[in-house]
Amino acid sequence: MASINNSTSSICGISIGTENCYVAVARQGGIEILLNEYSQRSTPAYIGFGGNQRELGVSAKQKQMMNLRNTCVAPTRIIGKKFHQVNPQDFPFKIEAGPDDEILVRVQHGGEEQLLTPTQIVAMLYTKLRQISGNPVDCVINCPNYFDFVQRRALLDAAQIAGLNPLRVISDMTAVALYYGFYRSSPTGSDISIVGFVDCGQTSSQAAIVLFNHKDNYLKILDAEFLADVGGRHFDEALANYFIEKHSLTLNERSRYRLIVECEKLKKNLSANPNELPINIECLYDEKDFNSRIDRATFEQISQNLFERIGSMLKMAYERSANRFKKEYQDNYGDFRLDSVEVVGGTNRIPAIKKMIKEFCGLEPSTTLNADEAVARGCALQCAILSPTFKVARELHLIDSLPFNIDFEYEIPGKDLKVIPAMIPRGHPFPCPKQITIPSQTLPITLSFHYDNLHQEKMFLARYRISEPPGSNALQLMLEHKSPIKIRVRIDANCALSIGPATFSYENPQQDNEQQQTDEPMEQQ
Repeated sequence: MASINNSTSSICGISIGTENCYVAVARQGGIEILLNEYSQRSTPAYIGFGGNQRELGVSAKQKQMMNLRNTCVAPTRIIGKKFHQVNPQDFPFKIEAGPDDEILVRVQHGGEEQLLTPTQIVAMLYTKLRQISGNPVDCVINCPNYFDFVQRRALLDAAQIAGLNPLRVISDMTAVALYYGFYRSSPTGSDISIVGFVDCGQTSSQAAIVLFNHKDNYLKILDAEFLADVGGRHFDEALANYFIEKHSLTLNERSRYRLIVECEKLKKNLSANPNELPINIECLYDEKDFNSRIDRATFEQISQNLFERIGSMLKMAYERSANRFKKEYQDNYGDFRLDSVEVVGGTNRIPAIKKMIKEFCGLEPSTTLNADEAVARGCALQCAILSPTFKVARELHLIDSLPFNIDFEYEIPGKDLKVIPAMIPRGHPFPCPKQITIPSQTLPITLSFHYDNLHQEKMFLARYRISEPPGSNALQLMLEHKSPIKIRVRIDANCALSIGPATFSYENPQQDNEQQQTDEPMEQQ
């Protein structure tokens, strides 16, 4: 990898996680992680308010216990969501419903109460990360695989508010696969390899199985599965609930949060030591100290339901990937088989998860990738590939996987509503174009695109009305030639839906049988 521009920090990848953020830049020697003002590689995803000063990153986390209600933690958990889709009790800061059921965060700042949107708060975090990276403009940002179209759009808006120019928003597992594929050759030495990636983070778990074509320099996501509600924090809460029940504790919000923080430290110690370990907290409640002990076997027992859900996710990813490979590649490349399994994310350090992966895949999980920094490094690499000011040794092209079905429906006057479910199905590769044909000889036509989100709620992407242009004879031509209406749609690299004009074609014999085409205006509703 070689730069052709001396502005080395202009090629930037930014990864915002639930707990920590990382900033990576592409330089002549490769990908580097930048240090913050505390000389730390990670910057906590904390934003603190109060007084006349706003705290971001390390300083906000250090003061969190003294400013619990005014410190926003992991704002990406609420960005792009409606208020009814979240549980306010899951957050130490105060959230409430705004207009159209939007989420608003209430904080005390500058001596007065303020209501902020999640997009504004994430933009503040992006501003901090931009400063760490030396104020670049072009960047690539990350998002979890389970983020829907609205959440991805909100992330792009937040980055633009912070003065960034996001060239692309890339899914976590795609970023990890890109970083892996750029620097690694095939484990078996063949032109094709299939690698599984498992990421268990702070609040979610994700798994993807990726096909690498080392000869043609591309990677394709065969399948990506996710659990938006199973992560390291849920293991911490399982430990906390165990101690609360065992010792009949009655804790307020601050005390419970302190217990969860200490349980996180205990969980990490149990990952390295199977023996019984202590937990000690001074003045946890009623000025009383708390002491208890637990071993790894007990921890695994109380977390069994979480392990089972992760196992189900892995099984689903494997089965769907095998089916897709069989349909598209088996004739050319033989039977489906995993060549390697890479694990990233801090929660994957739990021995039971590694053991489960080995039993399921028959392969020893590899930890050669940096568990915490792999996403940021993949984002920086993608930015280097996309940027015209940077030259890379080889361009590895991405073929991502659509996280949700996109349904299509249209209504013709005097007829029933026509619904086409999964017009672009879940798992379909993108970027991709699609042409829709509507057999109609009447106008106007109302059409819409929608999908079902994680809460199984119908979310509209776009709604349009096709009508006849004023003063034209388009409808008459449609009736004469019985020509269907055609519409081109496209899913771009950011997983955003774009729609072209509605057209119909006919042949005019008076003009040497040349094909004629007429555009119909489309009004967005």
